Amino acid sequence: SGILTIPLYVSTDGEKWEVGEFKSPLIKKDEVNWFNLFGYSNGTYILAGNKFSARSDDLKSWITIGIGQSSTSEYGIQKAAMAIIDNVIVLTTVSIPSYFRSSDLGKSWQEIAAPNSSYLPNIVASNGHFILTSSNYQRDASYSYSSTDALSGNWKSTKMNISSDSWGNLYVVKSGESIFLLTNELGSDRKLLEGKPKTEAEMALERKLI
Repeated sequence: SGILTIPLYVSTDGEKWEVGEFKSPLIKKDEVNWFNLFGYSNGTYILAGNKFSARSDDLKSWITIGIGQSSTSEYGIQKAAMAIIDNVIVLTTVSIPSYFRSSDLGKSWQEIAAPNSSYLPNIVASNGHFILTSSNYQRDASYSYSSTDALSGNWKSTKMNISSDSWGNLYVVKSGESIFLLTNELGSDRKLLEGKPKTEAEMALERKLI
């Protein structure tokens, strides 16, 4: 066993930076661990990676807990994105058609099947809603799913005006006004696409017209 030490750079103004450390336990010395997602809510900082998540109140002392450790891969499960509303955290993956949900700011986790058993690697939180989008040549690549609590069965499908063949990164700008997808379009450079989920009423009208 050993310890993986990861440097943390912290700033309150974007100009002056302090260097801190996050130490993660290793089951074996050559274990492959990484932490690529960071979030904050209600006084708690959250780090998440391929095998572990960690929480801290001061960025100095950390509590780690295992999450989404694949028994078939030494690399764990690749987490793609994180969104937090109050005490609820949702982590999406590019490895499996599931997501991981915590209702207590990362103290405990549950794995939940993604809506429609799809791969939905993109997630953002906007106006009290979690919004998932699909990619990677999914049959529903132009759809998003919206939920206020991210519980199984509580996702509503809301068609997006944007879609992507390649996995990209999803961003919310001005909290709810616009949703942006940064993606690699085939045969071209990276593009920033803008869209908004269609409302239930708009989708009902579309179905009527069809």
